[in-house]
Amino acid sequence: MPAEKVSIFTGQMRTDFDTAWAQLNAEQAPWEGWTDKIQSGSRIEHISWLTPTPGMGRYTGARRYGAISNYTYKLENLEYDGAFKIPLRDIEDDLTGGYAKKPAELAKEARNWPNYLGLQALANGSTVNCYDGAAFFRTSGGEGTVSNIITPSITGSATANHTLYFLFHGGPLKPLFYLDRKAPKPGDTGGLETSFEEKVVKYWVDIEGVVGYAWPWDAVKVTLTKTPTLAECEQIMREIVNAFRGFKAPKGLATDIDKYPHEQTQFSTANATLFCSGTGIEYLFKTVLTQSPLTVVNSNVTGQYLGMANVLVSNVLNP
Repeated sequence: MPAEKVSIFTGQMRTDFDTAWAQLNAEQAPWEGWTDKIQSGSRIEHISWLTPTPGMGRYTGARRYGAISNYTYKLENLEYDGAFKIPLRDIEDDLTGGYAKKPAELAKEARNWPNYLGLQALANGSTVNCYDGAAFFRTSGGEGTVSNIITPSITGSATANHTLYFLFHGGPLKPLFYLDRKAPKPGDTGGLETSFEEKVVKYWVDIEGVVGYAWPWDAVKVTLTKTPTLAECEQIMREIVNAFRGFKAPKGLATDIDKYPHEQTQFSTANATLFCSGTGIEYLFKTVLTQSPLTVVNSNVTGQYLGMANVLVSNVLNP
């Protein structure tokens, strides 16, 4: 195959990737609903701005300055790639244009990768520390007063392990953030002598970034060893709300009043998402959170949690 044809082919693939990436990047990705995207300029970031600001207080002639850098959160951006190879003969024989679709596929994979990293962070949140040196999901420790792991006592309809994650993402910070150090960059061996020696053209895309945790009082983890009934799903939602109501954020100054960030929060699909670890439990909570009470045949189900949150599922969260 002439080198010119290979170069034209790989050049077009780079163009196709750039076009697909621009189209994907023109709209907010679903994961950006609960994850802040922050530009990163170095391999290792030392984040010291996650301590909440001091609260308001009466001015009595002197400013009340508080620190917002009580902790330093060290995060290392990691390298990721996606790659494939195509035999030269296949390029020469490709009359259907099938290979031309591959860059768009890879662009979508790169766009969704932070979503996977975020879900993985949630799954590991009980053992990985956040900015204040305590696990993101904890029963004690860290800043403020936060016990955001719930194990409801339910009778259940069957024995099974499930995990739920309820995220509030309507505040100044979302519960997760993605440090974006390097946007996707495509590369290939098209036109190089090695591609003709191996009779293969290699194509890849590199990205670099990492997901971190923000405020633990914006998230609740629920662990279940049984599949709940619809009425028990409402009980679980009530326990989630009660947990949020009781969270106490840290004080910026000792003289600040106690801050309960969610004592008056109105949860809705605009600011909250419930993640389920499997489809079996997803449908139950979709019934409680999204269906009209008229369609629920159970006198114990009130419908009071309708519209409280979006419901999503991911097998990454399976216990």
